[in-house]
Amino acid sequence: MRVLCSVLVVCILGVGAASASAATPRIQKAGFGALADGTAVDKYTLTNRLGMKVSILTYGGILQSIRVPDRRGRMANVTLGFKDLAGYTSPEYVKSNPYFGAIIGRYGNRIGNARFVLDGKTYTVDMNNGPNSLHGGFKGFDKVVWAATPMKQRGTVALKLTRRSPAGEGGTTPGTTGYPGNLDVTVVYTLENDNRLRIDYTATTDAPTVVNLPTTRTSTSAARARARSTTISSRSTPTATRRPTRP
Repeated sequence: MRVLCSVLVVCILGVGAASASAATPRIQKAGFGALADGTAVDKYTLTNRLGMKVSILTYGGILQSIRVPDRRGRMANVTLGFKDLAGYTSPEYVKSNPYFGAIIGRYGNRIGNARFVLDGKTYTVDMNNGPNSLHGGFKGFDKVVWAATPMKQRGTVALKLTRRSPAGEGGTTPGTTGYPGNLDVTVVYTLENDNRLRIDYTATTDAPTVVNLPTTRTSTSAARARARSTTISSRSTPTATRRPTRP
């Protein structure tokens, strides 16, 4: 059994004024529509003591909204996203696929020629970026519904998302092998009371495989960030990652 752990911390430094309604950290759940096959998608909104709000979808683990106060205490969303599920599943979005705020996997970035060698065996995966495989193929972690568990710990609120990436995932094209090994993935979003959003990734495999869980692609409006004196920084500490070798 091999385990991969990484941490992302997003620091959004805004005004620290808390409203009475946001004095107690809380988690709210709401429906966010359903996929074409009828699978329900939910939205969880985390609120901290300062009134910062982070909304996360079970579809793709998408960071749908990050609302933070500016220097005058006015709340605004500083990330790019859509108000409904149709925005994330429209043909136009799927074609361009900017991966707004989503969990990327099983393997973030490109795998050259959509093939790799592991322990002397060649594996082939979806070719969805010219001759290469990008971000897990045609149906990566960003296009699946995750199981969600709300959590409260040490006065903060968090959301845990989990799923099993089965052996062979990433090989939807006939003739491809997909990724070897079952991969159990857990992603925990913790909204801390100093306006830090912490994202912890853990992945456990039952066989040799490749995995690269990069930082979530949170696309932020630069103009809004400057206007509201908002700073975003990240820290990632991956370990035990196995990268593919080209044949």
